[in-house]
Parts: sequence; structure tokens; C-alpha cells
Amino acid sequence: MTAAYQYNTDTGIISVDSEDMLSDVQKEWTDIYGTNLDLAAETPQGTMIGGEATNRIGLMKNNADIANMMNPNYSYSTYLDAVCAWLMPDGRGKNLSTTGTGVEVDGDPGTKIQAGFRVKNSTDDIFVVSEDVTIGASRKEMINIASQESGPVPLPQGTLEIVDAVIGWGGATVINSTAVVLGTKQLTDPQLKTLRNQSLFAMGLSATGAIQANLLAVDNVKSIKIEENMTGAAGLVNGITFTGPGIWVCVAGAATSADIANAIFAARQGACPYDYGTNNGTPVDSPNGTPVTDPYSQSVYRVKFTRAVEKDVYIRLKAKKGTSTASEIAVSRAIKDYADGLVDGEPGFVVGSSISAFEVAGAVCRQYPGLYVYSSLVAVVAKGAAAPSDSDYKTEVPLSPWEIGTLAIGNITVNLD
Repeated sequence: MTAAYQYNTDTGIISVDSEDMLSDVQKEWTDIYGTNLDLAAETPQGTMIGGEATNRIGLMKNNADIANMMNPNYSYSTYLDAVCAWLMPDGRGKNLSTTGTGVEVDGDPGTKIQAGFRVKNSTDDIFVVSEDVTIGASRKEMINIASQESGPVPLPQGTLEIVDAVIGWGGATVINSTAVVLGTKQLTDPQLKTLRNQSLFAMGLSATGAIQANLLAVDNVKSIKIEENMTGAAGLVNGITFTGPGIWVCVAGAATSADIANAIFAARQGACPYDYGTNNGTPVDSPNGTPVTDPYSQSVYRVKFTRAVEKDVYIRLKAKKGTSTASEIAVSRAIKDYADGLVDGEPGFVVGSSISAFEVAGAVCRQYPGLYVYSSLVAVVAKGAAAPSDSDYKTEVPLSPWEIGTLAIGNITVNLD
């Protein structure tokens, strides 16, 4: 048979069957110059035939690669953006800094705080002053700041530490009236592919998949868990204690309550009511719910949902290097990437998902196939609690439907032999 393109109906991938390319080119030459033509690779004609076969294979593979860019599971970069554009107009989002408008500063009159001066919060995140400000006679002024790193960097009320000190500048404080707008972080290719698959319900209504898709389109929503009680009575349904028939939504991430409530309302459109449940996460705007104004009737409705309860995850992994050259730092980074959903096809730690040492080991071996993992253990404690003891480490830690694991790089211990 001759070299040809092949289409795999299971994966949608176009590949090149180039096994017979050399013989195809050789036949073309013998058809022209006769069957007695010496086709040995060391002859001039053999070299030309080999080069032509290589060029054709390269061209066919290039064509196949371009065609595969239309497949959302295998495309990347701007090709992936184009595939996702019809479903998600905002695509992978933007890298935007967290901003604080109206941060109070105090000091001596006449002191100039220049744009570019830095302050930092209690978690050592750096914020930069946006424009020059001179402290007046009242000894207090307001400045605007933006985080140096993009994403939802926390900026809670309280005193900020001055990094670039200047004589006369006494302090900086995030006060009650400071307007904080959380930033966003652009999605990587693996994250965008996962989001696209989760957003295929975006055109629907009422289904839990449609609510999930609408919520995932909201900036700084990380993960969602949805359960529905259709039994007609209060009680336990799939781990959630309902107060009656209704729908329970739990959201992880730093998105505003108003944005979340509007997304739920836009997709829900009637059916059974919203329900906080009983002790199923952190209720938002309890007891009535977050107000949402229907854009058509202008009526105000109350949307009830909960915030996920974060849990600190600790991981201990032991492995033999085998044929891999991975370092302990690189393996730790691979585990952190898996937990954050940065591995292609893996959502990472999500609401209601158990923390599995097997999954962690699999993520490491996928990234470093020459590595042999012989021990992988995980432990989970309350957010901010003391580190777990040795007896707390297990192969799997189930989480409640309203809980989500969070992993800091410092909570990962890797030993390579």
C-alpha cells in the first residue's frame, strides 16, 4: 500500500502511515528509469530518493499536525484559543493584578510617596503604589496600590509593611472603605482544556452541568460541587443534609458572592429552591441568601449557596530515581502542579474529592516515567492547624462534599534514593 493519512475514530487524531513512503518514491524512479536502476542508499540516486521520501514524510506530518489543531483535546496555544472561542468568549482570561483603591497612609506633611514604592501584606505579597501622592497637612492621604503578581492576591484589612521606606512615611493601612478588586490569572493550556470540557453545558439551563459551566466562567471560581434533593422531603442526599427539596451549591475560589449568585441564578431559572443544607460548608449571606435582580422582571430573588471549607494537605513521597534525572525539588513541583490542576486532563484538588496518595504517585510517574515511587502517603488537617503526626498519614483521606484540599509547596516531603 502507499503512504497515506489515517483517521482514528476513537481519538479524532489524524496520523501519517509513512512506512511505504520510501518504496513509493523508489517505484516512481524505476517507472521512469527502468527496473535495473541501482537503488542502494550510497548511490547518488539512492541519496536523492531517500531525501525526497524524508521531505514528503515531513510535509505529511506537518499537514497532520495542523489538522489536529482543530481537535480541542490536542491543540495548544493560539490554536486552542481559537477552538475555545465560540464556547468561551473570554477564553483563558487575563493576567490582572489585585488592586486596592483608597489605602490610607500617614506621615509627615510634605512627604512624597512615589509611584513604584512597595508595601506588602501579612503573607509577604508585594503591592506597588500606582501614582505619586504627597501627604498633606492632615498627615493622612489615600493611595492606590496593585499587586506585583497577577491573580487573586489577598488584601485584607489591616496594616501593610512598608518595603521602600522614605523619611516621613509612617505607615499604610487597608481600611474599611478601601475598595479591593481581586486580580485574575490566565489559564494554562491544560487548565483551559479542562475548563472547556466542564463548560460544554454552558448553553443549557436548569441542569447541574449548566450551573457548573456558568460558575466556571466566573473569574476566580476554582471548583464547584452541586447536589440536588428530588426526594420531596428533608434528609440526607449524597452526603448533604437538606432542609427540604432543593439544590445545594458549594463554590471554592475568591470570586465575589454577587458574581457567584448571578451565575447560579442565570443557569437555574426556576425548578426546586436553593438550600444551604445543615452544616454543609459556609453559608453565604445567611439566612436569606445573596440578592439577585432578575434582568427581565426587575424582581429581587435570594440565591443560597455555600463556600467550600479549605483543608491543608501534607504529602510524603519516596522514590528511586531509576532512569529519571528528576530532583527532589522537581518532583515536589510536579506534585504541586497536579494539585493545582496544571497537569493536562487532571482537574487537581476539587471540592468534595478525596486526597489520594495513589493519584499523587501517578501524577509524578506521568511527568517522570523513569521514576519508581515505592511510598506515597497523604494527611489532611484543618486550615492553619498544626502539622500532622506520623500516624495521620494514609493512602487516602476522604473529604466531605463541602471540603477542598489546598497544598503548599512547603507541605511536600520528597525523598529520592
